[in-house]
Parts: sequence; structure tokens; C-alpha cells
Amino acid sequence: MRIAIIRTLLLALLPASASGQAWDAQMESLDAYLMDEAYEVALARSAAPEHVASDARVLVLRRDGHHEAVPGSNGFTCLVERSWSSPIGPHIDFFNPKLRAPICYNAEAARTILGDYLRRTELVLGGSSIGEIREAIERDIGTGALRAPQGLAMSYMLSGEQRLGTNTGRFKPHLMFYIPYATPDQIGSPPPGCEHICMFEHAGGPLAAIIVPMKEFNEIRAQLSR
Repeated sequence: MRIAIIRTLLLALLPASASGQAWDAQMESLDAYLMDEAYEVALARSAAPEHVASDARVLVLRRDGHHEAVPGSNGFTCLVERSWSSPIGPHIDFFNPKLRAPICYNAEAARTILGDYLRRTELVLGGSSIGEIREAIERDIGTGALRAPQGLAMSYMLSGEQRLGTNTGRFKPHLMFYIPYATPDQIGSPPPGCEHICMFEHAGGPLAAIIVPMKEFNEIRAQLSR
């Protein structure tokens, strides 16, 4: 995802640094992060419009990592990312089991950007600390194991059930367009608050992304037990 890639949630959602955890902190019991798989599939699909989600591949988290629960036919991959998709650092949300980030990647984003999150999951389930995760991701960037997108890469985050931070809760429904090396001035240097369009973290780097807020949330259609 970069020659410098650290996958993050919105920069605006970054919790207070060094608040509540240390670099050697590790995840809570795995059970706290798992959920009913039928519900997880529905939650993952709620990230995208129905015409996209209905034919998308869906991944779910199990004890040994993410697995394909539903095969897809349109190149999109939907899943529910957990808290370790947030900025790598000793903040209160990095191992917060309450965070849920339903997201649906198009084919190019699934080929590149998704790899960072799956690598993080592998490290977390292997017992790595926050510091070890950061070192491993940086090493993978250096070796080219994690790559920046080469074509149109985007994702949907439209779910009404998203929970992206302790102090943020349900952020605006939005689209993300990953544009390597994009900078804020290229879109008019939007002010803080992301009311219209704002820049994702790592502006100017290989994994720069533009956030485009939308008006309506997708609500989970199936009434399933959490």
C-alpha cells in the first residue's frame, strides 16, 4: 500500500495518542472480537449498495484469521474490519473490541489495500504487540510485500452500524478513493471537519485517499442476533 503505507481510519478519528495503552499492549480475549457469522455477513454487506454487496465476496473473522464465507462474482470484497485497522499506536482504540468498520473494497483495492489489514490481523492473532505490528508493517512496506494501487481503487463505508472510535461512534457514510500521492491542495485544501470532502491520512504518500461523505446510511436488512 505504499512505499510508505500505514492503513488507517480517518485521521479525524485518531484518538488521543498514548491514552490507555502502551506499545507492548496486546488484544483482549479473541471471543470479544468475534460475532455470529450470519450477522457478520449482513454487517459486511451493509457497507455497500445492494447491487454491489449482493454479488461481492464476503470475508468473516474466525479464530485463525479471515475466511471467505460467501464467494463473489463482481470483484468486490466486503468484510467487517476490527479495531486494529486504526492508526498503529498506543491509543485507546487500537484493541477496542467494540469497534466495527464494515467496508467493501473494489477489485484493485482488494488486491492491494486490503492486504495491509489482513497482515495486521495475522499479526494480532499471533500475539504481536502494537510495537511489533508497526515494525512488521514497515518491514513489509520496505520489501514490497504491501503495494500501492495501480488503477482505480475505492471502497464503500455506508453502514449505519459502523463504530469507528470511542469518541466518534457512527461516522458519516462515505466513499474512499485511494489516489497515490494526492495532496489536499489538489482538492482545494478542505478545512477540518470533513463536511464535504477531506483528505485521508498520508496525504502526499502512496496510500493517500480522498473521503467523500454521503447523505444516507445503509441499515442492515436482516434482523439477526448480534
